[in-house]
Amino acid sequence: MRDRAGHRGIPRRLGADRLPRPREELLDLAPLDRVLAQLDALGLNYQKNDSGYAARCPHHLSDVDRLNFEVVELDNDRYSANGRMMPTGSVLLYCQAYGDLTGPDACSQSNVISALGLWPSDLYPGVGDRRRDDLRDGRRSSLDSAFPSRTPPTDEEIEAWEEKCASYAAAVIAEHGLPMEDLAVRLGVPAGALARFGVGWRCPDYRRVGEATVVGRCWTLPERDALGRITAINRRYEDGEKRVMRGGRRGLYIPDGWRDLPGPIYCPEGFSDAAALVGAGRCAIGRPNVGGGVELLAGLLRGDPRPIVILGENDDRWAGPEGRPAWRRPGYDGAVAACTRLRKALLRMDITAALPPEGFKDIRAYINGKGGLS
Repeated sequence: MRDRAGHRGIPRRLGADRLPRPREELLDLAPLDRVLAQLDALGLNYQKNDSGYAARCPHHLSDVDRLNFEVVELDNDRYSANGRMMPTGSVLLYCQAYGDLTGPDACSQSNVISALGLWPSDLYPGVGDRRRDDLRDGRRSSLDSAFPSRTPPTDEEIEAWEEKCASYAAAVIAEHGLPMEDLAVRLGVPAGALARFGVGWRCPDYRRVGEATVVGRCWTLPERDALGRITAINRRYEDGEKRVMRGGRRGLYIPDGWRDLPGPIYCPEGFSDAAALVGAGRCAIGRPNVGGGVELLAGLLRGDPRPIVILGENDDRWAGPEGRPAWRRPGYDGAVAACTRLRKALLRMDITAALPPEGFKDIRAYINGKGGLS
């Protein structure tokens, strides 16, 4: 199938009923706005986030509430894996489905660019590069999902979240603490550390898997704002899947008594890394994802004199041939970006970014492998 731009577009098997705009109409725009304009033309949801934009993938067309496609505009010059200079204003695209399938219809960089109705060169500055600010605020999803761009929650909404968390925490006690012990074994984290984060238990739980509603059970992980109020609940299932309950605003994983723990303050990505650090006797505040939570961290940590360490993960992707550096390193790039933004927000230079030692994906794997921190 070929679209109006003259190259392969969205496969018919995915049921796409809208076409991208002819690329000739977009050559006067900046690369980021070319991508956003095509997402609009295809009717795909996208939202502005801390690192760029989260969107529905234009090639494999994920569920409407799964924005698992990343669009990032470079704010400085950078070299790609093949040694090519990518100037400021270039756009990086990444779909979480990359590598899941093989063959001509797999979700790959080239297929994604084609599905957008663009050429690879359109992701680099050139021709006109006119900025379209009306595109950059994001196309509001019609779903009531948990995105940081939403308005702050009301007192009534926060009270409802806290009541839910209290009921889920009571369910752990009703089960004689067995759900907490089970999660502790699965994560390799002391149960006492998990309890400090307010982990709860939800049974029954309902989730959509494809076209079916699955009844099961899950652990609940409260997420908090800079005032410590619960604004969302993340669910962790026994199969490892994580889903945020609808209606929440993503927040931080904050343990009880964190101000009394010794510094530095570690800010890893996710709940389990933060819990592992607390279990090892360190102070840790978990970020909701690789690029999120910086504004909340700034509000929470303002005035705290302890050094701050933004921890990333060793999750290199798109590694270049012949041992060249990876083109995209989400864990490293996200940690550095979060560190830079937090420095600016707090006007401090004792905020650093770090990765676990080589050979360990994240800090929890390192702690479990070494038995503690040196």
